[in-house]
Amino acid sequence: MSDPEQLIARISTITGMFNCAGSILLKPAHLTTEAEWMQTIEANLTTAYATVRAGAKAMHATGGSILLCATAAARTGLANHEAIAAAKGGVIGLTLSAAATYAPRNIRVNC
Repeated sequence: MSDPEQLIARISTITGMFNCAGSILLKPAHLTTEAEWMQTIEANLTTAYATVRAGAKAMHATGGSILLCATAAARTGLANHEAIAAAKGGVIGLTLSAAATYAPRNIRVNC
């Protein structure tokens, strides 16, 4: 089951969610196709966003914890990591924003 919201609908109480989905594309930007770029964003950033969205809905009344995975490549300039660095950098930004948004609801968001 790939949609977190479908999984939550089958489980009565959720107190934690973890997203460790992803892929890695080691290729310089000028050799990366648009399809490879989109696949990297989808596998790494979009899945993390879906986890936050579904988790926040499920934990809105009770609180809980959402954990996302990034990579050091998002903060360190590594050759041939442009797509994965951009995607995981987005995960880091998503984490920071979601943590601020959901802290008042007792939902921790960490990366």
